[in-house]
Amino acid sequence: MLANDYEAQLILVLGESQGMMMIETREYPVDAALMLLNQMINIVILMIILYSNFVSTTEVENTTETEYHEKIAYGRYVYEPGAYPFYYSIQYPILSPTEGYVHVCSGALLGKRLMITAAHCLVNTSHIPLYRVLPNYRNTPLILPNDLVFKIEDYEIHPGANQGIFPFKDDIAIVRLDQDDPRPGVNLLKPIIPLHRCLPVKMMGYGYTESGDYPYRLKDATVFLLSDEECLDVLPYPIYIPISNICVSNSIGSAGCSGDSGGPLVLENPQNGKSYLYGVLTGGPDPCRQSDMTTYVNVLVYLYWIDAAMLRLSRDELRSDSD
Repeated sequence: MLANDYEAQLILVLGESQGMMMIETREYPVDAALMLLNQMINIVILMIILYSNFVSTTEVENTTETEYHEKIAYGRYVYEPGAYPFYYSIQYPILSPTEGYVHVCSGALLGKRLMITAAHCLVNTSHIPLYRVLPNYRNTPLILPNDLVFKIEDYEIHPGANQGIFPFKDDIAIVRLDQDDPRPGVNLLKPIIPLHRCLPVKMMGYGYTESGDYPYRLKDATVFLLSDEECLDVLPYPIYIPISNICVSNSIGSAGCSGDSGGPLVLENPQNGKSYLYGVLTGGPDPCRQSDMTTYVNVLVYLYWIDAAMLRLSRDELRSDSD
């Protein structure tokens, strides 16, 4: 409030003392007061921007105090051009291939022609010849003339997968596509060291939204690794298997849902610009809309099998080409 032409009163919040907010009123020359006020406004705007960037991936609908919505199903759309180029959508015909396709599972590129996904995405062998695989363009029944479209040429499922009493154990598979992905440098790197709980990781997918629909555009979430004890509190053994599985969450309750299976858990290294694969989404508590946890196959534990499967599929490709 202006006191006269030369002075202005500003109420300054100095901090907190014993739970109480400390406030002081000071008088300043008008020019100094306006300059200080402008600085304070800029600081507030900056804080709002930073806070909105932090929470934009973890918004919660204000329906009830205890209702959570998974981030992939209800949250930030991925608008950045070329984001997550390693992500693949596995799609199945709605009624027939001429009538369009619907997203059913996710995958991630590990080589020019090799994709990793969840084993249970390939459990119905009669569906596999009908699947089509698209990079992260959009979730759409139809394709455009210049879209990259792949078919599944061959695959290898972990021999321990799809065991009834261990639904999340060994739920991993390697797929060989029918052609190379011509885009340079889009594949994920395999991890070298264990994932630290303090490091943020990304999950992404076209899984169900809170309304029960698949989104047109990819969604993602920033989550953190939980301890085995925290995971077992929600999914007791033998559903969750320590070492073989890892689980993630965040303070808002972000989680994967139907259609997110096979999707990657990715650590982005800002120092070298590389992305590392730490998990393959296998499942979580049901219903996923009320869950705050997602379970992944721990890729670091399966590196030997992954390398061997990739080698076998690549070798078989060379043999078929020579024939």
